[in-house]
Amino acid sequence: MVIAAQTYVFSQMPDMAIAMPGLLQGLAEAGYEAIEGLAGRPPETRQAMQASGLKYVATHLGTAQLEPVQKVVEFCHTVGADGICASGLLNWEQRTAADYRASCRALNSLGAQCLYQGVRLYYHNHEFEFEAVEGSSTGMDLLLRGLDFDCVSLCLDVGWQEL
Repeated sequence: MVIAAQTYVFSQMPDMAIAMPGLLQGLAEAGYEAIEGLAGRPPETRQAMQASGLKYVATHLGTAQLEPVQKVVEFCHTVGADGICASGLLNWEQRTAADYRASCRALNSLGAQCLYQGVRLYYHNHEFEFEAVEGSSTGMDLLLRGLDFDCVSLCLDVGWQEL
């Protein structure tokens, strides 16, 4: 298992491009081995990544942003990532049972395409997947029943509970 930090949590930092080399070094010193970055807008530079010793293990984007999947896979190959974390359903605001089922079909197809090219697709959850959407079934129940885990894995997010 590789312990990676997701750079999204730092995305609101002012002057991100200037701060990134020091941030990456600090993550490495704190014991992180890798980062998960944001596809298409990585603030990390190859030089800063090499200097910190961190690996780029996965990219993160919304499920709807996976198309065209070939472009995302090429990005992963370029930065050395072997994973893609898809966040949310095809339409972020639509969360009916039908939306979950449609998203599962799309994720299964995209996951198979990614896997064929050496990249693993993960579904990254949020709190809303645990709300009931069909009787007592939650969105997570529908995901667990609808995803093909040979093609799509879970990237469980358990750290956003407000106290």
